[in-house]
Amino acid sequence: MKGVRYLDNKTSSIQFMKMNKPQKFSKIIGEPTWENLLGYWKNKTGDLANEFLSGRLSIKPTLQQITCRNCDLKSFCRIWEWEHDNEGNVL
Repeated sequence: MKGVRYLDNKTSSIQFMKMNKPQKFSKIIGEPTWENLLGYWKNKTGDLANEFLSGRLSIKPTLQQITCRNCDLKSFCRIWEWEHDNEGNVL
């Protein structure tokens, strides 16, 4: 395997981006090889599908400060409300 395509939702149009440098993600999630990285993604995707099918979906971005800053779905996921009280203080 030479690369992986993933969905990028940072822009207003949905597009697939090619990622062929595992070291970029391995620093974030601690998976040093393609095989480990693909296994990690397979497990995470399976976990996400199982949560969805069971009616439960927890929102846990790996790099929340960066991910949430670039996301246009704040009103959908409501992660801000989950982490702040009614006065806006972090819980």
